[in-house]
Amino acid sequence: MRSEKPWPIWRSMLFVPAHVEKFVAAAHTRGADAYLLDLEDSVPTMHKPAARSQLAAAVATVTQDGAAAVVRINSEPALAALDLDAAVVPGVRALMLPKVQLKEGATPPPPENRRLGDALFPHPPNRPPDQPEQDEVEIHAELT
Repeated sequence: MRSEKPWPIWRSMLFVPAHVEKFVAAAHTRGADAYLLDLEDSVPTMHKPAARSQLAAAVATVTQDGAAAVVRINSEPALAALDLDAAVVPGVRALMLPKVQLKEGATPPPPENRRLGDALFPHPPNRPPDQPEQDEVEIHAELT
């Protein structure tokens, strides 16, 4: 069940490679609404363990001025599992799932629901689109 808080509105997001300490340290000065701490493409394979181990501290750093922290995980299942273990820390507001593909047999959202945000959070059929609160969200996707 969702809390009574409205969905956040992030006008600006800045990707920050989670393994580069100087980028993490300076990110909060850039004025973004959310910082996407990247564990995926911007982190070389040999640096992924360090990025994961530094993630909790990185979240605290980028959120110190009130911005949101989002973590982009890897799409490869073994890496995604490790990323999720590291990303479930206080202060993370959302996870970004890269390269998500519809599961075979799943129906994509209809064109009228393809506005930003509605692709992942379509309005339930019994709730008018002007009501922002949602009790449940079902995402038909899987890591491949």
